[in-house]
Amino acid sequence: MSKLLLVFTALLLRVGVAQVPIPGEPPGLTIGRGSGSAKVQLETYIDLLCPYSKAAYDGVKALADHYEPEEIRVKAVLFPLPFHQHGFTAAESVFTIISALGDDHFTPWLEVLYKNQERFWNKATKDLSAMQVTNELKELAKKTFPTLTDKQWEKGMTGFGGTEADQHTRVTWKYACTRTVTGTPQYTLNGVPFEEADSSWKLEDWLKVIDPLVKADRPKDDL
Repeated sequence: MSKLLLVFTALLLRVGVAQVPIPGEPPGLTIGRGSGSAKVQLETYIDLLCPYSKAAYDGVKALADHYEPEEIRVKAVLFPLPFHQHGFTAAESVFTIISALGDDHFTPWLEVLYKNQERFWNKATKDLSAMQVTNELKELAKKTFPTLTDKQWEKGMTGFGGTEADQHTRVTWKYACTRTVTGTPQYTLNGVPFEEADSSWKLEDWLKVIDPLVKADRPKDDL
């Protein structure tokens, strides 16, 4: 009986521990001009419907614009929180748009979503179906990007998943979980969780941390 119990327990553990999907490339979308080979790499984990992610954005964007591309790259990794009812749909819209129009459309769309964030909060959408919210996002996206076609939008946005955009969102979310992300905004700095920063940080706060990293080991002539 004890042997049978051990075998059963082992089978349960085998079923319960599944491999997290391996992304085709490191997740995240660049804010600003940063290079993949930049000395400093900052990842910011955001929820497009999180007011704290929105509050943190100005400081993060100013940081990305402050340095040269080879000095720092700032990447946003989407992590829709389960208590923001349409956060996952908003994240899907990002992958739909960049797939159709290119990665350079990420930041403009991010800023539009932040500007219209309250429109998609739980209370504002309590009487709307998932499909109605998807259609409202479509209306906003086509107004922002007039070249976006219905076909391009519908390829990624069905209102019920099952698309490449849906899969990208799932994989990115699971990646963030492996980085022990539990809320937004959170950060990793050169691969290490960075817990000092919060949504109130402005450029001057970031510079106190980033400047020493950028200038470390730099030839004196460049200082």
